[in-house]
Amino acid sequence: MAGIRTTFVDITDLAAVEAALSGDDVGSTACELMGSTAPSAAATVRPLADSPGATTATTTSTPPSAAAGRVCTTALPADDILDGSNSDGDQPAGPRGGRVGAARVLFFETISNPTLVVADVPALAAAAHRHGAAVVVDNTFAPVLVSPAKHGADVVVHSLSKFISGASDVIAGCVCGSAAFIASLMSLTSGSLMLLGATMNPQVAFNLSARLPHLPLRMREHGRRALLFASRLHALGLPVSYPGLPSHPQAPVLARISNGSLPHLLPPSGSASPAGGSAVAGAEWLGPYAGGGMLSLDLGSTAMAYDFMRHLQNNAEFGYMAVSLGFHDSLVSCSGASTSSEMRAEQRQAVGISPGLVRMSVGYTGSEEQRWAQLQQAATAVGLVGGEGGRKRRKRKVGEEVEEGGGGEGVVV
Repeated sequence: MAGIRTTFVDITDLAAVEAALSGDDVGSTACELMGSTAPSAAATVRPLADSPGATTATTTSTPPSAAAGRVCTTALPADDILDGSNSDGDQPAGPRGGRVGAARVLFFETISNPTLVVADVPALAAAAHRHGAAVVVDNTFAPVLVSPAKHGADVVVHSLSKFISGASDVIAGCVCGSAAFIASLMSLTSGSLMLLGATMNPQVAFNLSARLPHLPLRMREHGRRALLFASRLHALGLPVSYPGLPSHPQAPVLARISNGSLPHLLPPSGSASPAGGSAVAGAEWLGPYAGGGMLSLDLGSTAMAYDFMRHLQNNAEFGYMAVSLGFHDSLVSCSGASTSSEMRAEQRQAVGISPGLVRMSVGYTGSEEQRWAQLQQAATAVGLVGGEGGRKRRKRKVGEEVEEGGGGEGVVV
């Protein structure tokens, strides 16, 4: 265990990924994934295992980030979990035939949190397999939208707490993989299930099993509304990021890997969609789930982000300030000051998490025009767009006092 290290790479840079997978100064990495044999839990995730490439699945009582974050010997044979540093000369074969000393596992998200970078799953999986590494993909942001197992992932993990639950009332995860891999998690001597006992509550499993049948319907509406709002925000000139917009850097990747998409209809990069209408013109290339239910706005500073989110929640009643996602109501959070706050400022900057990045999980309650009017109301109130009573957009730094219009109370962020 002392020799296991994790190396972070930019998944959009395939050359860097190849170098990390084959380099001598890379720690061998294994992700431990916990499971349950409870019959009700097994039935809960069986539909998730029906996607091409995955043969079975099991549930966990913790989100996959907690399980996958533990680096231990149960995901791969013990003799493959070796220190990758200072290795040279002839090397014995590792898993899938790779050199011992190279990386053992490539782990990434289909759509990254919170920057919404879309991973080229087929290319990354092919690179990992060339170097004998297994591929573990967190598909929490893209259930139904993308099937990573179909594109070469060996193991797929989901947080059931998010879109799959849809109600933000459970803490659970699941692991999808080959029958042999799932069985290895349940070994009496070395299986993580037996050692750590991550067994899902049967009532939670029952509740989730009742929600899975309508997951595709919910994901359609999450995606349709997120596309509509992102297109209109883009048309207003706001700094919006959404994988379903042609302006998104990885839109061509999404067009290739998302279920039901038509890549040949993807407009040129930088194309803008019109703001009007509920059917977004120029989006014919997208599949039934559009670009997923997540979008982000970069408002420049933490102060502006919180000002905007307070208006969304307290004045416009658009949704709630919360760090979860996949809820039926819209949820907004400032990632740099919440879920990514444990990172140093220079680390956040390096991965593209600006102080004012607002992550939005788009819900489906209320009518779409009602919610759009509320979103536009909040944007106008803080000066992001014009309008009577709208304030000029101010460049503010973290720690400055936020002035409320009309002499209201100030809040220090």
